[in-house]
Amino acid sequence: CVASVKRPLRPGDLLGNRFTLVVRNVPAASRAAVPAAIERVRTTGFINYFGTQRFGSPRDEKTCGAQIGKRLLLGDWAGAVLLLLKPSMAETNQRAQAARALFARGNLQDVDLEEAIALFPQERTREILVLKALVRFGVAEEGCRRAIMAVPHATRALWVHSYSSLIWNQMATLRVQRHGTALQAGDLVRPRDCDASTTPHLWDPTAAAGGGGGGAAAAAA
Repeated sequence: CVASVKRPLRPGDLLGNRFTLVVRNVPAASRAAVPAAIERVRTTGFINYFGTQRFGSPRDEKTCGAQIGKRLLLGDWAGAVLLLLKPSMAETNQRAQAARALFARGNLQDVDLEEAIALFPQERTREILVLKALVRFGVAEEGCRRAIMAVPHATRALWVHSYSSLIWNQMATLRVQRHGTALQAGDLVRPRDCDASTTPHLWDPTAAAGGGGGGAAAAAA
């Protein structure tokens, strides 16, 4: 349904997505397993992990946005600056690679910041904004904080959201490893026969035993 609204959409407004998947070129030896796999997804679902687009390039987990977000939450401004500027396996631009090589030792004090600004191509706007702020405010902790604050708020929020998503993925994996797919007290659930607008509730096994908990046919939100 597409319609005009009185206010812009905000994070958290999306109830969910619906996709139609087409699987092609399935090897003959694997076709017999397809019906069972479909039935397993239908009955037990799957872990709805955040995908790689939330974290940036999967080629370099050490310098991805999630790790920058972690440094921001810890108040480690210098660490966040270095993660943004240091060498990354995801970097493909040769000039940017040369600029990042200046920060390989992890020491801002020994880097010619003006040289780094000249090396970074103009499309690396976040890096250039940070470097110019470092030139203006210095490379001590307060200067690093002000340098990070020079990055647009939307980007900084995305870094923090990225780290939050990484933690969710890790905790979802741990939960399934420990408890499988069986409902546990405190799980956030929505009964299968409800639509996506139904507010999820916390699973209470004692209420379920008395007929008020919604049954085991609930899907994790």
